Amino acid sequence: MPWVSGDTVPTLVVGSTNVSNTMVAIDASSYWDNGIESQTYSTSTSNAAVLATSWGTSAGIMSYNYGGGFDAEISSDTNTSGLFFSNSAGNTLPTLIAKKYAGQAGTVSLFEAQDSAGAALFKIRADGNVGIDTTSPGAKLQVGTAGTSLGTFRMAGNTSGYVQLQPAAAAGSWTMTLPATAGTNGQALTTNGSGVTTWTTVPVNGGTFLAGDGSDTLPSISFANDTDTGFYKANANEIIMTLGSLDAASFNNGSFDFYRVLRVGNASVTEPAFGLTDNASVSTGMYSPALNSIGFTNNGSESARIDATGRFGIGLTPGYKLDVNGDVNIAAASVLRFGGTQVCASAGCTAVSDRRLKEDIQPLQNSLDNILKLQGVSYDWIDKEKYGQNQQIGLIAQDLEKVYPQAVVTDQSSGLKSVAYDHLVAPLIEAFKAMNARLIELNNSFEKSSAEQSREIASIKTQTEQDSAAKDEEIRILKQENAAIKARLEAIEKAINSKN
Repeated sequence: MPWVSGDTVPTLVVGSTNVSNTMVAIDASSYWDNGIESQTYSTSTSNAAVLATSWGTSAGIMSYNYGGGFDAEISSDTNTSGLFFSNSAGNTLPTLIAKKYAGQAGTVSLFEAQDSAGAALFKIRADGNVGIDTTSPGAKLQVGTAGTSLGTFRMAGNTSGYVQLQPAAAAGSWTMTLPATAGTNGQALTTNGSGVTTWTTVPVNGGTFLAGDGSDTLPSISFANDTDTGFYKANANEIIMTLGSLDAASFNNGSFDFYRVLRVGNASVTEPAFGLTDNASVSTGMYSPALNSIGFTNNGSESARIDATGRFGIGLTPGYKLDVNGDVNIAAASVLRFGGTQVCASAGCTAVSDRRLKEDIQPLQNSLDNILKLQGVSYDWIDKEKYGQNQQIGLIAQDLEKVYPQAVVTDQSSGLKSVAYDHLVAPLIEAFKAMNARLIELNNSFEKSSAEQSREIASIKTQTEQDSAAKDEEIRILKQENAAIKARLEAIEKAINSKN
């Protein structure tokens, strides 16, 4: 080897005592800082060839031939950093290892493949990030450089073809988070708008599934051959169902609106479960006021109710199968039936009375006497709000019950008594018939007595007439006698006067 000015030791050393078991050394110093050394360490079974640039402190090349070690390395003398090669039979170490130097920045490359101009084609950084066609990989794997090269990822088919993933040319920066499971058959990945994906069942047999909120004319979810019918997001927490570009229903914060038809929402008298409305603020519809009951609310006030036993109340909580607080009207040409028999119509009300429905028919007795026991009264209602303020006339149910219990009805629920006034028609008829019979009897008796009296009167009249004629004759005779007496007195008086 050529001698270099300043060397203090021979350029070629064979079997020097300065290096244990040295075979050949080419060095420029007594400390063998630079050169080639072939040695066998007495303390190990290793054989090595070393090229050292700073022996004891800097890197070199060493070759080992014992199992478990590296065949070659470019490293520090402590073997804590550098490039290590291993290709021994049965060796479990990786074939190639690049170790990071302690304290080395994570952005420093451990490995790079460059083009002829020195631009990085492939890079492995000390922080573990891998870059392809980028100098600064920002993730564990980055392909391409924004604004310079489009990142693509291609997967070849087993027999032919490939699948390639790539972003849009002017892609925004966002992160996709995949779900934790594999999903089920027929599902697709959907995003929450922030890149977090979930498995969602998508339409089958055609239809569309679009990203974004969509609109009434182009919904996010639509159906085959009908792209303007489906669902879209109108506002936060509101999904609209559109039919032919016309909004048909809305799902909004737990409520369900059928526009101008039906609304499903909170169950209360002001926010019914089912509401008829032209907008989302509805207070007219149906709700459940109690367990197993249905209430009908009108502008926030209950107007009717069906309770758990099937009783229906209008304007009040029902106590009967049909309970009404207010007037009831039956339209013209309509009838009211009880037990299938008409009882009321526009012409009036009737009572079921077909002979074919009756048995043990008996005539009423003592009707006139019973009617005469009844006392008609006038009265005022105590609860005027419920029954009215006008003075009433009628009977007292408890008094009538003593005479005709058949005409009094006692409510099984309230215990209140009511009068079936139509039931009094029959005894009134019989009472009238009894009275009429008595009148006929009295009239016949009167006529008989009158005839007898007439005969007596006629006889008396004849006798009277006869007596009157005799008396008239007596009177005439008396008048004549009186006239004669009067004439004689006048003559006597005159004679007396003439003597004087």
